[in-house]
Amino acid sequence: MNKKILLLIVAFIMAISGVTAQKVMLSASPDPAAPGAVDVTVSMSDFTEDAAAVTLFIDIDANLLTLTGYQALDGAIGGTLLVNSGPNDEYVVISWTKHTGNDINMDFVGLTFSYKGGFDTELNFIGYCEIVDVNANIIASLNPDIGTFQGTTIHAENSPMAGIVKLGFDEVIAGEIAEVELSIQGFTDLGKDAAGVEFRIGFNPEQLLFMNAIDNILGLMVSVDEGMVTLSKNGLNPDNFASETVVAKLRFTYLGGGKADLEFLPGSFVANFMTEYLITGFEDGYIDKKPAPGGKLVIEKVISPGATLMETPPPPVVIPTIEHVTVTASDFDDFPVGDMTLRIAYEGHPDMLQYLYYAPGTITGWSFSYEPGLLTFTKVDNSGFVPEGVIINLYFNYFFVPDGVNTGQVDITFRPGTLLQEPMLDFIPVDLEDGFITTCQPATVICPDDIIVQNDPGQCGAEVEFAATVNGMPEPEVIYQLNGNPITSPYVFDVGTHTVVVMVENFCGTDSCSFTVTVEDKEKPEFVTIPEDFTVECDGSGNTSDLNDWLANVAATDNCGTVTITHNFTELSDECGATGSALVIWTATDAYGNTTTTSATFTIEDTAAPEFTTIPEDLTVECDGLGNADELNAWLADVAADDVCGTVSITHDFTELSDGCGATGSAFVIWTATDACGNTTTTSATFTIEDTTAPEFTTIPEDLTVECDGEGNEAALNSWLANVEATDVCGTVTITNDFTVFNNTCGAAGSVTVTWTAKDACGNTTTTFATFTIEDTEAPTLKPGKTCASLNQIIGTCPADLLGFDANSIATDVADLYQDVCGAVSATLIYTDITDDDCTPVATYTFKIEDECGNFVTCDVTYTIERQDFVMPEDDGSTIECADDLFEPVLPEVYDYCGVLIEDITGPELIGEIPECEGTVTIVYTYTDCAGFSHDWKYTFTIERSTPPHQVGTVTNSATIACAAEAIAPHLNIKNYSESF
Repeated sequence: MNKKILLLIVAFIMAISGVTAQKVMLSASPDPAAPGAVDVTVSMSDFTEDAAAVTLFIDIDANLLTLTGYQALDGAIGGTLLVNSGPNDEYVVISWTKHTGNDINMDFVGLTFSYKGGFDTELNFIGYCEIVDVNANIIASLNPDIGTFQGTTIHAENSPMAGIVKLGFDEVIAGEIAEVELSIQGFTDLGKDAAGVEFRIGFNPEQLLFMNAIDNILGLMVSVDEGMVTLSKNGLNPDNFASETVVAKLRFTYLGGGKADLEFLPGSFVANFMTEYLITGFEDGYIDKKPAPGGKLVIEKVISPGATLMETPPPPVVIPTIEHVTVTASDFDDFPVGDMTLRIAYEGHPDMLQYLYYAPGTITGWSFSYEPGLLTFTKVDNSGFVPEGVIINLYFNYFFVPDGVNTGQVDITFRPGTLLQEPMLDFIPVDLEDGFITTCQPATVICPDDIIVQNDPGQCGAEVEFAATVNGMPEPEVIYQLNGNPITSPYVFDVGTHTVVVMVENFCGTDSCSFTVTVEDKEKPEFVTIPEDFTVECDGSGNTSDLNDWLANVAATDNCGTVTITHNFTELSDECGATGSALVIWTATDAYGNTTTTSATFTIEDTAAPEFTTIPEDLTVECDGLGNADELNAWLADVAADDVCGTVSITHDFTELSDGCGATGSAFVIWTATDACGNTTTTSATFTIEDTTAPEFTTIPEDLTVECDGEGNEAALNSWLANVEATDVCGTVTITNDFTVFNNTCGAAGSVTVTWTAKDACGNTTTTFATFTIEDTEAPTLKPGKTCASLNQIIGTCPADLLGFDANSIATDVADLYQDVCGAVSATLIYTDITDDDCTPVATYTFKIEDECGNFVTCDVTYTIERQDFVMPEDDGSTIECADDLFEPVLPEVYDYCGVLIEDITGPELIGEIPECEGTVTIVYTYTDCAGFSHDWKYTFTIERSTPPHQVGTVTNSATIACAAEAIAPHLNIKNYSESF
């Protein structure tokens, strides 16, 4: 609420100061609104600038409103419009943008809300509201231009035919349980049934402690939060409430503290079976203290002299007074008391009042608890009557230093929860009277000085404001009396002198004084018919009849009597011919000598102006460089005029020609013809000297081509641009050119066609043009210390390493060897030459090194391979019986380092001799690859005799012969193993 009040105050201040007339306004329809759809229009007016972006934040009560839709109300506005709800539906954000800007004086956006009804609700602009133009300049913003943004209120419809939900009331003794009925009625009279309800009921938790709710409707849910109890039902079976139906009884423990209000809060509603909110009226209830005879507890009201401010030694020190406050009981004779709880609060802690200690009075045995600002005393089972008199003594430090203005009052009050019970635990009705500590100074009064005023305009009296100077603490009561009757300021006094008596009174005393009020009649008479200046055309005889009628046409009135009117006319002034004038003063005098005057002038005039008979005309001549004096003088003299009533003199206002270009210029000349009475007539014409001849170029630029230097050839360009001259017959010449930048064709090379404009002082121009060209004809060169051979390298060990290499990958490295004055350099592979050698091929890569303008050189880079030796398998061998068993071994397949089968094999070559018997035989094969790497492979036969000699064939052991002479020696065929006989 405080924020809304502040916004209204600021808006009002800005409105009356005329800060802004532009407005962004909200308006709701219909008004008042029934539950359901409510349209809210955002409109704008009085904006003098086009807007490109609008951002609006609108605060809404989410308990009552839910945004359901929006639309742009003016289709011509275009742009992008977005409308969204903030977190928890607590506000709405409108965002509109249009890059070209737009007039926003229109009904801008329409918002549609679902409204629960039953309660008024405000919609206000909040936060970062801003309207900007296409340059992002703020046209209006919420702060500080608050007056521009105006909210609205949705008023709830509360028709006599609406259903009613109401809370009852109850009166109980503090400490007892109160029951308040919640009832609903009248919806069936509307032809509608209530199916869903939600009732939010607020209460003060310091006065009321919610106990429970006794519901009378099936499915009613009850929940409680700090200071609010909610009853809701979302059933599917509609209930009829044609006559009053008690929905529930709410039960609270009443803790005292006066009337405790129960009020319906926004968000409470009644809905039908279709979940449509129904028009509903809400009536609040309350719980109050039960009026019944009982005891009385009184906190003493203490008047204190206040604390003492000790100025020295510095710093100043406040010496408090110790104040004694009593709690007094009375009228408890008929009520035996069992348990007692006293809760006593005091304000000002710790700045003005500081609790010190307490002392029991007629009742002892208190249990005491303390927290800043609150003292709690309890006593259980008093078992007796509360005696009359002081039951508790309280002692405080009181720090207030009397300042002659403030009372320093600190309230000491009973808080809810102050309860007394009988021994049977019935609560006793108690009348509680709060107290305070305050300072006191006797009432004094100083009357204002005697007042003398003039009567109010048109009245025989005056309204007079007056105020006496009153002092005292507490603030005294002030009474003003006139003739024994009380009056207040301001007061209307009649003309005359009056005595006003002032009386003041407070706790500490009374005082009085008096002063006089004198009202004087100083109001002047007032003319009601006021003569006005009157001019007549001269008639040659003084215009007497007109003058006398004019002098008599005057009247005046006065608030307090008759008026006498006089004038001071004697004669007309002597002017030209029979003309003249008189300033006449009329004086109105009332019965009290107050006078007022008015004046007017009577004039006889001659208003007929002379006439021109020869009228000059406009004349334009070509500049001769000498001011064209002859033509000018003849033109000035060619004029004539006459007048019916006298001679005519002709003058002109020519002084000099305007300072035009070169020797050109013009003069607007006014000729004035004046008669004897000063009547004049004028005519005018213009004399002009002009220059229409254009300047001429004397040095004309020519096309120029230069070799590119990489930096724009600025020296050559500037020299070329400056090599131009022009002259003009009638003055100086200014030469400009339109050069801005080159049209680069390649690298820093390019051309530009420049137009030179020669302009004389009068703006006559002539042009010439030429082209400046920067060309690049030089090919790139090697950077210092760089060579193409520096990129030669051995790429691998096998032909495949070379054949699989993509030379394009080194194009950047090749390009980095070169430089060009006029731009960047690129390298392109244009030819690859690989020698026809399957073993050790050599590749030569030819690159084209080209600048941006197509100039190029070539660079050869050579890549080779370095063959590696191959690896031979281990030697081999076998064992045989004899040399005849020698055989040709199976040779191993051997591959060179690159995996190619070696076919260049020589051998076998026998090493040494074949043994006759046992021994070894070694044969050697030589493998040679294409690179000339060669290795031997040996195969060794080991001859070992493992079988003894044996007979070969059939041996005959005997023979039959005829005689001894035929006997022969036997032939044995014995061989070694594997030999033949």
